[in-house]
Amino acid sequence: MEANVILAKCSTHNQSFGIRIEKRNSDWVRTWAFKIDEDKAKREGFDVTPITGSLMEVDYFPGCPYCKTFGFVVCNCGKMSCLANNVTSAQCYWCNTLMENIVEAETFDVKSGGV
Repeated sequence: MEANVILAKCSTHNQSFGIRIEKRNSDWVRTWAFKIDEDKAKREGFDVTPITGSLMEVDYFPGCPYCKTFGFVVCNCGKMSCLANNVTSAQCYWCNTLMENIVEAETFDVKSGGV
């Protein structure tokens, strides 16, 4: 089984966390999320994990470990953040950009050299 970790930030608490993903058929599936120190995540290489493909969640996915939301967004900077339900704008704490006109999707693509 192919598995990896994406580094993300809580858009409510500005805290870093890891999202464990595993490859199932041609999709990536979010299976677990956990609090992590950003320096430790960088030492593990989680901040440069390149992932391309749809990210879906399983029924037992716990959501963001800080605010417990299940929504996620990828900023133009290529970094991932959690996103509270029914929110159409959020601050990206990676690059300080205000992300506007956000549309929810069940699956989305993460393409970066820095997620």
